[in-house]
Amino acid sequence: FKNHKTALRGGFGIFHNVVGPREFGAEYYNNPPFQSGTQLLPTFAVPFVFTKATIPPPSQSFGLDYFMNTTPYVEQWNLNLQREVISNTVVSLAYVGSHSVHQIVETDANPPIPTATPNGSQFSTLVGQSIVQNAFTNSAYSALAIGHTWGWGKYESAQLSVNRHMSNNWQAQLSYTYSECRDNGSGSYLVDGGTTFANPFDFNYDNGWCAYYSRHNLTVNSLYILPFHKNMLVAGWQVSGILSHHTGYPFTITDGVAQAFSGAGAN
Repeated sequence: FKNHKTALRGGFGIFHNVVGPREFGAEYYNNPPFQSGTQLLPTFAVPFVFTKATIPPPSQSFGLDYFMNTTPYVEQWNLNLQREVISNTVVSLAYVGSHSVHQIVETDANPPIPTATPNGSQFSTLVGQSIVQNAFTNSAYSALAIGHTWGWGKYESAQLSVNRHMSNNWQAQLSYTYSECRDNGSGSYLVDGGTTFANPFDFNYDNGWCAYYSRHNLTVNSLYILPFHKNMLVAGWQVSGILSHHTGYPFTITDGVAQAFSGAGAN
């Protein structure tokens, strides 16, 4: 337009994530002779003494599929409309989103075989008042957690901002974001805060809100320069403040019951 007060911007990009040493290094330093010995429910006071009948099968706490034929990547896009509504004040409206695919998420390569009811529900066997593990798919091994590029995530948001540039000793800004975020794994494992798939037979079973998802985010800040110039004690002083508010993060309610791996590892 002739008054040059309106701007329309848009962008799209694809960004690949290199699979670094932190992903595949564990297979090196968790192998002998560096492997740490862990025993659950040991017979005290002589730990790590097994008979032929009680020696536990080999397990793997976390690993990585070396034969991945793709690397994780994310698609990002945005469309932004900006308008100067009054002097020194600009309002922006934006649609921002992203879609990540082939993210590394762990699953159990040797899950227990679930017991199924006629209606399709799956559960572990109940013996007396305790839950015992079902038979593993391969009885020669215990839990085998392996990372695959089967994770995905999608984020969409509407964003509003009002920005008043410095004028008459005062500037202020308001930013608000309304968003939705879903995935089937918000972290791969360990420091990422991720866990293995809850159902290794259905990777969309964990489809839900992202662990870091917050629907409403509001931030308001302002700065005012005190108009005192003759008094050296107050000249140059500024008063500022920030108000930040966001809705809470999602969480998963559990029943407190150790499920399938009660005798061979934590679940």
